[in-house]
Amino acid sequence: MLQGSEINKETPNLGELYQEIIVEHSRRPRCKGRVEGCQFCLEGKNPLCGDNITLFCQLQPSAQPNALPRIKVNFEGSGCSISQASTSMMCEAVSNKTVAEAREQINKVEGIYTGRVGSKSEDDLEEDVEALHGVSKFPVRIKCAALPWKTLELLLNENFDDLGHQRPESLACKINEPCGNKTRKLKVISSE
Repeated sequence: MLQGSEINKETPNLGELYQEIIVEHSRRPRCKGRVEGCQFCLEGKNPLCGDNITLFCQLQPSAQPNALPRIKVNFEGSGCSISQASTSMMCEAVSNKTVAEAREQINKVEGIYTGRVGSKSEDDLEEDVEALHGVSKFPVRIKCAALPWKTLELLLNENFDDLGHQRPESLACKINEPCGNKTRKLKVISSE
């Protein structure tokens, strides 16, 4: 039978595990860098912490006829480890999803980083996103975690209708123009 001190050595602290996931995504962010053939981009800023990201989104046609396209999201930017990790996780979590699926993911994750929803991982990717649940204990850091998700939500809402079809008036990047010429400044004032 294990003694109390031996149990602590063999049972990882959940807070430490979540912290390790955030540090890993912050140090080695996934999907970082401009996307070739970017079609939509938007800049988000959190002036309280100095976080600054630009999301680059691209539509990828589905292999199935009459199916909605899938999105791919990459980013550039800098900021605290929570914002960079959250952006890395977000890009991984929504890539290869339809616009509607990405919106569902945004809503789900908002519940996680605000602490309104408990964590129940179904796969490794969701386990990574659930590391943001720890942020809910630090209200000032919620905005750092929210920045990429709120920025993507605004990008999708401006460019796609409720069914996930591109709006005729959307501000898609021109294929022959460098992306980023028309990015707007976005301040995430509230995570609510």
